[in-house]
Amino acid sequence: MKCILCSFENPATVSYCRQCGKKLDLTHEEIKQSLQEKAAQESAKSVEYQASQFVVLAAAFFLLMLTLQILARGMRPSDDHLVFVPAVSLNEKATYAETPFEFLPPADAAPLPLEVLAK
Repeated sequence: MKCILCSFENPATVSYCRQCGKKLDLTHEEIKQSLQEKAAQESAKSVEYQASQFVVLAAAFFLLMLTLQILARGMRPSDDHLVFVPAVSLNEKATYAETPFEFLPPADAAPLPLEVLAK
């Protein structure tokens, strides 16, 4: 609330001006309005902070996904379906061994009888 004498902006909870010391004659409505304005400002700051956090997290997530996508391109099997498996040698630099890639769907197996499992 502004002081009538010196125009200093005082919090709504004080009875006297913090600059000149004059008694502030505040009504209930003025105090209520001041507190509502303060609450609205705090709410706006909170929303702004949450929005900035969301933007930062979204950018970090995007960069992570972009990095994983770039790394995944080097790991894809080639046209002849060869998978590169690291082969380590003690005397030389690490090399890669070519291993054929085969997808074998699970075979339909009949369940074993209980007496076979007990043996």
